[in-house]
Amino acid sequence: MYSIMVVEDSKPIVRDIISKIQSIRPDIKEIVVTYDGVSALDMLKKQKPDILLTDIKMPMMDGLELISKAKEIYPELKCVVISGYGDFEFTHQALKLQVDEYILKPVDFEDFKRILQSLIYQIDQRRIVHQEEMFSNLLKGASEGEGMLGQSYMISVVRGKAILELTDLLTKKEIYQALEIQDPDGGILVAETKYRGEKVILYGEGRCSEFEVNLFNEKAYHFLKERHPQLNMMCSREFYTIKRLHEQYIHLSGNLSSLVLMNHSQIYFDSISYQRPSLTTLNSEAAIFSKKIESVIQNRMSGDIKTELGKILKTWEQNAYPIIFVRRFMLIMIEQLFGILNDNSQIRLEDSVSLANRILSECGDYKELESKLADLYDSFMSARADKPSSSMELAKKIQKYLVENLYGNITMQDISEKFSLSPSYVSRLMKMYFNNSPMDYYNKLKMQEAQKLLTTHNELRVKDIAEILGFNDQYYFSKMFKAQCGVSPAAFKKGD
Repeated sequence: MYSIMVVEDSKPIVRDIISKIQSIRPDIKEIVVTYDGVSALDMLKKQKPDILLTDIKMPMMDGLELISKAKEIYPELKCVVISGYGDFEFTHQALKLQVDEYILKPVDFEDFKRILQSLIYQIDQRRIVHQEEMFSNLLKGASEGEGMLGQSYMISVVRGKAILELTDLLTKKEIYQALEIQDPDGGILVAETKYRGEKVILYGEGRCSEFEVNLFNEKAYHFLKERHPQLNMMCSREFYTIKRLHEQYIHLSGNLSSLVLMNHSQIYFDSISYQRPSLTTLNSEAAIFSKKIESVIQNRMSGDIKTELGKILKTWEQNAYPIIFVRRFMLIMIEQLFGILNDNSQIRLEDSVSLANRILSECGDYKELESKLADLYDSFMSARADKPSSSMELAKKIQKYLVENLYGNITMQDISEKFSLSPSYVSRLMKMYFNNSPMDYYNKLKMQEAQKLLTTHNELRVKDIAEILGFNDQYYFSKMFKAQCGVSPAAFKKGD
């Protein structure tokens, strides 16, 4: 439904506009008419129209003043100025007020039709965005869906990656594309959840039958799987009221997490019972795994760990363990390995989760996972062989690495991978012992080196020194140099 307010002091023009509206869109029943700006503003405060059509020159309050005040009340109100040829001095002011359209009198039917249809399309799209935002808030538990209580929806949870914490930008646009929907009309909506790689498709009851929903889900799955090889979907086969939608989303999302397998893509249905290992079995396996890994690590037996990993991973694959439990086993192993290098449980937990997620994202199958975990074990054992006796020694090792690479372009990721530490832990170490973040410290070293080069190599231009020290942008280099040294590189070179 749409509501239009017409503000015009000429009754013949009002009748003509109403006739055109009814001819173009017979479904628009709510057309409110007033003959001056003051009355229109009073009416606006009582009811919110979607579109305001107003003359400019009217008694008591002109159209531009009306639009200005109306926009204060309803910023999203679509405003159209209807004006005669002599009113062009108002055009600039109308543009400043963000008037949506400008129609000349006498009103041409085709122009009016084009404008009205365009505005209604914009209103529809805005309503869809609002609906999507409402549903996103509802799914996140931030709203109770007030104003939508009489509606029911069937939902499907869509994930681009097996591990939710991994960034895989599954967009609403590509899901609409998969469903072959160019302009959403509210019958089918796509809502965000708190995860970037997860979306929820909502099918409105009365707009889609159960049969149509199944077709849409199959179509979406096959289209999206080509772009996201690890795509998984969990689909409901019942319509749920708004009040139950958040609860149902939590149920479907949790159910999907318990089923997703390593490097596997599938569409699941909530009405079907799928086989999965029992929690008791998995807890028992986790305890056994923990003891085996602990024994091997304590005895420093590299060959044994690889043999043991091969056996364990084969069991996981044969038993089709969900990836959340594979990650749980990995965390046990990583935690024990981190225990060799650091006793700070907070740091270990942070590093373990990010490391487990990264390894899983890089593995296409269990064979690759076995190789990655064996390499991880070897890297920890190597690190232990020359383990710093304190965190200070580790910070000094990072410092030495930065000094040795002054003429390179080291990133935080490079440091993190070099020392098998999380970026946040590297930052804490450097701030603790060198009072700077790693990259700030690195850039300070570079600026000190730049001063030496400017002093000892007169033949080098500022641009040359910037490039030598790994800066692609000379101006950024100069700005950083001046911030640290108080003068520009050119002035420093001259001795000013």
